[in-house]
This record gives sequence, structure tokens and C-alpha cells, in this order.
Amino acid sequence: MLVLYREPFADVADGRGRTQERGAMSVAQQSPPLASYRDAVTELMDTGESFGDIEDAIDEAVGLTPDQKAALWLFAFSLRDQEVQQLEARAHLAAVE
Repeated sequence: MLVLYREPFADVADGRGRTQERGAMSVAQQSPPLASYRDAVTELMDTGESFGDIEDAIDEAVGLTPDQKAALWLFAFSLRDQEVQQLEARAHLAAVE
């Protein structure tokens, strides 16, 4: 499973070599900016991850609104080869006719 964003400091060392979990924070404080997700999508596309896996990662991202997920999906779709975009778009249109 691909992960678009992993909290870098989910666990923090307490100075004695032990790891402690951070206290709870509000969702607004925990969620990275949308630009971080955009950068992660760009990196995954650049490394050749399958579009289906990226779609799944976007869908499973926690703390994003449906509109934010839709925007990320559209962004990822825009990074695909134009010919592939059109082939899939035409196939979807044909499927709903």
C-alpha cells in the first residue's frame, strides 16, 4: 500500500532512548498542507507507480476532504501521458453511453 504522507514525528524520543507517542493534536494541526500531498503524488508519478495504486493512496489518505481528494486525483490524472488520458476518458464515456 502506498502512503502519500507519513507524519515525520509521530513518535518522539524522550531523551533517555525511549520512544513516546505525541499527544493528540487537532486535525488541522496534524494534517500536512495540501501541497505536501501534491508533491507526494508528483513523486509517485515520477517514479512510475501505477495510476491505480496512486488512486488508492489518494482515496485512503486520512484528513482530506472529498474535494481535496478529487483535486489530487485530477492533478495525478493530469500528470499522465496525454494519449493515455484520452484513451481512458473515451473508454469511460463509451461505458456510460
